[in-house]
Amino acid sequence: MSSLVMCYNKGCGKSFDPSKNDNDACTHHPGNPVFHDAYKGWSCCNKKCTDFTEFLNIK
Repeated sequence: MSSLVMCYNKGCGKSFDPSKNDNDACTHHPGNPVFHDAYKGWSCCNKKCTDFTEFLNIK
């Protein structure tokens, strides 16, 4: 029985079982977080928002 480990990729943070990990299990952002004025987003995608919780939920 394996214990769950947390993904360390930026923007993912999901817990997973290493023995049952699929290639599509991780939903991370390959870019960096961008904070400009009131906007928050990722350098790898064109999605921006003003709410921090919404920023954390960008997939």
